[in-house]
Amino acid sequence: MLNVPIEAKGLSFSPAILFLTIMVSPMASADFCKTARASIEIEAPARTVFQTITDVASYPEWNPFILRVEPYGVDITQAGAEFDLIVPNPLGFGILRSPERTVVSLEPNLFRKGGIIRYQSTISSAEELGGPVRAQIVSKIDSNTTLYETEETFCGAFADFSYNFALEGFEKQTEALKVEAERRALSFW
Repeated sequence: MLNVPIEAKGLSFSPAILFLTIMVSPMASADFCKTARASIEIEAPARTVFQTITDVASYPEWNPFILRVEPYGVDITQAGAEFDLIVPNPLGFGILRSPERTVVSLEPNLFRKGGIIRYQSTISSAEELGGPVRAQIVSKIDSNTTLYETEETFCGAFADFSYNFALEGFEKQTEALKVEAERRALSFW
């Protein structure tokens, strides 16, 4: 009986629609934002960690959040590079395609200090959804220890949903990155 219209002072409305309007309205603005973050220390040189996160062709082998990246072999270190991240559907069925575009170039002393790569969804509705930009930051702690950080801010009506999905993926991905980068560092020697 939740969708039975109610009339008050000549107005007719559904309680379900009213409830959703009240709940979603404050979140529909870009002022309602949530940032998903994850970080981890990795026992591998910054160069190895950065090469691992930019080697997107290998993601399906070690990254539990990414099923594949298209086109195969895309160089995401180039500003303007366009690619699709194919991820499991958070609703539990099928897959999702998240079109992305690299939005910044890299700092010049990348292999001495680390590096930053940022990319943004190119979905036409991304602006209405807060235009999330994903950042992956690699920082050298010492010659064989690196701090990896990733974050993405979501704004608007779907911020909670996107945040929860991304946070779970980021946590799995950072753990897997640690294992993969440390494996690559050991195999180098």
